[in-house]
Amino acid sequence: MGTVYNENGNKNEYAYMRDVIQVYHPEYAAESDERKQKQLERASKGHFTTSFILEETFSMYSESLGDQFILIPSNKIGEDFKDGSDLKTCSITLRSDGLWKGDISGLKNKKGALRVIIYNGITEELEYYFLPYPDWQVLLNSPKSVNAKIALSATPNKKGVMDRLQPYRCIDFTSLVIKK
Repeated sequence: MGTVYNENGNKNEYAYMRDVIQVYHPEYAAESDERKQKQLERASKGHFTTSFILEETFSMYSESLGDQFILIPSNKIGEDFKDGSDLKTCSITLRSDGLWKGDISGLKNKKGALRVIIYNGITEELEYYFLPYPDWQVLLNSPKSVNAKIALSATPNKKGVMDRLQPYRCIDFTSLVIKK
């Protein structure tokens, strides 16, 4: 996932840095408050490749939870971790047609579970989902989904709930990390 410099701010990159990286990545968590604020400013402008840092955060944090939860990074095509799972991020944003939508994309070569972090633009919060391979394949092949992506939509009057994903929702980041 490439990050584009955005002078006006990038709320999802800011949220990934604030709510996950600066909390669970040991090197970023140990920084001073002043340094963390500078990192947040830079993240909101797209100065970090947060997708890579998030993968590293998953791996490093999982080690602190015990041997049974360790997510070892993988260099194989189609997976980020040696358990076969892949980390995906996406945002639910207000589109020009007035609907709140987003896509979990880049799924063509994936062969395992998806660990998904979604920035919900309605609630302005991160949400965490663990989608086992057979389940996301069904979502992928639904009529609303094309080109190896899972199309999402959220309803503002339901506080941004994405009905299709609710069975896979994790309560927090830790729950997403330890899910098998």
